[in-house]
Amino acid sequence: MGGDNFVKTEINGGAVTIDKKSIMMFRCNFGSNTSFEYLYNKNLHLTTYMHETAHLYGAKDSYHNWVKDEYGDDICINPICAYHHPEAGYGDACIMANINPILIGVNAVDLEDALCDKCKEDIRKFTK
Repeated sequence: MGGDNFVKTEINGGAVTIDKKSIMMFRCNFGSNTSFEYLYNKNLHLTTYMHETAHLYGAKDSYHNWVKDEYGDDICINPICAYHHPEAGYGDACIMANINPILIGVNAVDLEDALCDKCKEDIRKFTK
């Protein structure tokens, strides 16, 4: 497969968005059905899927994009990183910055809060 077809890949190997039109998920079955690990990974699977789906509608990655500088130190080069560039307006609790929100179970956050206002704005612009 040519590298030009792949728009984005998750470092954790969870998903790939291809040609901004489709999503491929990997490693969907983690742990056992009764373990905490299963619940955690089921949540990770759901948030990864939501993250990748949001790309199809114009949402952008707002998490760290690490590279090494000339001194060997890690620096973030993502100009909309929610952590390093809060002035860009993206929230660090958003699934585009962080796939850790709990979306299932007793402590689930409201799905309305899974995306920050700036990502919602990007999606509205993209889908008009």
